[in-house]
Amino acid sequence: MVSGGGPGSWATGASALVTTGTLLLSLKGGYGTKDVTGFDKLCLVFALLAILPWLLVDSVLWSVILATLIDLIAFFPTMRKTWHAPGSESLGSMFVDTVKHSLSIFSMSTYSLINWIYPISVLVTKFVIIGEILSLRKIKKQV
Repeated sequence: MVSGGGPGSWATGASALVTTGTLLLSLKGGYGTKDVTGFDKLCLVFALLAILPWLLVDSVLWSVILATLIDLIAFFPTMRKTWHAPGSESLGSMFVDTVKHSLSIFSMSTYSLINWIYPISVLVTKFVIIGEILSLRKIKKQV
């Protein structure tokens, strides 16, 4: 909203709300995965540590870069889990996310590094995970 993202930034806001809801459901118990590893915990620690400089930086660009870094770190446990259980991730929700972030990029009021770095990074990461899911499911069917 700060740098003219306009309607293109609404997808990020909606994603933040859904992610918060998912977090609350996972904390409630009975939801989510139980195979949390040391690697997952390490990613959580790094993501949490990256929040401090994000809060202290007085630059919108660096705030966006750090927020994007935090989000990218958070994708590593998902990629690890998908590697071991490719059926555990919803391919449909991954495709919906790619459409959502693609539309958000095209609907921005202005284009700048600040506006598009986060949705582009999420889009690329989703494509990587989709590729991982599809190739691993294909390999598992062949075995």
